[in-house]
Amino acid sequence: MDTTGYSYIASIYEESESIEFIPIEINWQFLQWRNLSSVTAMRLLSVALTTGVLSVAGQALALEKIGSSGANVTNIQRCLKQLGFLNAPATGKFAALTQRAVIGFQRANRLTPDGIVGGSTQTALQRACQARNASGELKIGSRGTAVSQLQRNLKQLGYFNAPNTGYFGTETQQAVIRFQRSVGIGADGVVGSRTTEAIRNATGVGGRYPVLSEGSSGQAVTSLQQRLRQLGYFNANPTGNFQRITKDAVIAFQRRVGISATGVVNRQTWNALEGFAQNPVRPSLSTQQVRDLQQRLRDLGYFNTNPTGTVGAMTREAIIQFQRDNRLSTDGIADVQILEAVRQAWNVRYANQPSQDVLFVGDRSENVRVVQQRLAQLGFFDKSIDGYFDEYTRASVANFQQSYQINPTGRVDWQTWQALNINQASNVNNVPIMRGNVSNFSTNRPNNNRYVVIVPINNQNTLNQVRRYVPNAYADKSNLGSYVNAGAFSDRLLAEQRSKLLRSNGLDARVQYF
Repeated sequence: MDTTGYSYIASIYEESESIEFIPIEINWQFLQWRNLSSVTAMRLLSVALTTGVLSVAGQALALEKIGSSGANVTNIQRCLKQLGFLNAPATGKFAALTQRAVIGFQRANRLTPDGIVGGSTQTALQRACQARNASGELKIGSRGTAVSQLQRNLKQLGYFNAPNTGYFGTETQQAVIRFQRSVGIGADGVVGSRTTEAIRNATGVGGRYPVLSEGSSGQAVTSLQQRLRQLGYFNANPTGNFQRITKDAVIAFQRRVGISATGVVNRQTWNALEGFAQNPVRPSLSTQQVRDLQQRLRDLGYFNTNPTGTVGAMTREAIIQFQRDNRLSTDGIADVQILEAVRQAWNVRYANQPSQDVLFVGDRSENVRVVQQRLAQLGFFDKSIDGYFDEYTRASVANFQQSYQINPTGRVDWQTWQALNINQASNVNNVPIMRGNVSNFSTNRPNNNRYVVIVPINNQNTLNQVRRYVPNAYADKSNLGSYVNAGAFSDRLLAEQRSKLLRSNGLDARVQYF
């Protein structure tokens, strides 16, 4: 028993020379020794001595805690500040703030979070501070103002989207890795001197290279928008406000030059913008040209909303998809080159189609009379057929277009002519009259065209997908359910060829005999 107690105390002494032994007063009189046998007394004495030794050992391990003070507490506080756990001056007094910092450190290092600096905690603190002094790196487990600043910088650069906690966790590590990859640094998730320098360069403050992101404003944003407009990426008047349209333009430019497409303008993006000075300027489109581009992309099945005359994310995505399908450089830029390419593709697709005039409100012609007759046959027009395109005619056309999932503009364009099944004005009287539910539009085909190519409607985009390859396709219904009518043929072989074309492009096409 004596040997065990001595060894335990000796090991504690070797661990720290600052142990202060506190005498323990124990009142043994309650045991009434005189009434105990010698054997019982010896056993109780052994237990008492063991308890005393362990109590002394516990006092020895409690190096610093609430109420302690002195140079050792100062050193502990400095170390905790360096590691980012203590955000207060090193006073040499162990109070509540220091206790909370110790608990935070203990939890981070999987020690018992009791807020007392015992032998294990002091050893862990010494090792952590020595390692930090040796490397100066920020990595998993780091804390403090340096980590907070790192998170702010990464957020400003568009790599970090989590709250600023001052703790270097897995989200911060992944943000660092993304940044390192974007600038060609070894992506280890550790912020060493090279990564620190790269972040400093990327977040140049003020001057010619301010970091700009959505929500920024001022002259720097105006200059950015002017430059993007000059290069053909920004099709609006510079406002000095960094909103979504500016972010989309920045992302398109970043993709074009092969840098990380974050939508944040850092030094790397500024350098790339300046580096384009020697390249020929790509003139931007006017509002009317943008509308023309959007309408043609819509006719070709790439743009699924009304033309606006403004280039936004949907227009860029439509351009990119068109460029991919036609093996062009995929930059998503709305300029004269892409407008010409879209016009050529539009002309190729529609060159062999009937060339009826587009009809608007105010027109008066035989074609207007033909349209009114056809709308009356389909149950959409019940006024006098006079050949004048008035507001009622426009509303009738819009109702027809909406029923056949055509953009309800109220004007009679080529797609509407096709849906009306009018190839020539002279043969309109030969078309069978159909009133009532227009969903039975399949009866509109000649009786001998019984082989119909159908594509079941699985989602709201099915019709637009089919119209990429069959512009006059339309939605229909039968006992089979809702489907897209992609053409009716008298020859099954021709129908199978159309079906094969659609299937080769990922559509569930089949031939149905009606």
